[in-house]
Amino acid sequence: MEERIKIYSYCKVWRVEKKIYSIANFILPAPVNINNAIGFLGAFVFIWLSAKVFPFLAQMPTVIRYLILPYVISKYFMKKKMDGKNPIMYMIGLIQYYIAGYGTYIEGFVRHRDNTETIKQEWNCSRGRYT
Repeated sequence: MEERIKIYSYCKVWRVEKKIYSIANFILPAPVNINNAIGFLGAFVFIWLSAKVFPFLAQMPTVIRYLILPYVISKYFMKKKMDGKNPIMYMIGLIQYYIAGYGTYIEGFVRHRDNTETIKQEWNCSRGRYT
């Protein structure tokens, strides 16, 4: 008997994990998560570019350099959480922060200056000193 899944709201539709089952007419042996595939390709390109700069990467065997190393890097970065986000989204937010600048913010694709005053508050606590 088929197991039925009830979707109570549209929010649950977006939580369905998207997977790749085939590429062109080639059926993959196991479904691949799209985020893992993008992470693998990103690590692959990074290692490919780094191998042209650093000679020790060029001396590694090809299977280790282009298959095992990108797989390990992508698995690590997909499990690692930085500030509650995966590293890709964290880096995108960090780049947006540096592009916007320290004293500005971006709203509606327009850069605004942060005109808020900085409030400095001092708490003159005695910390055990008696006067």
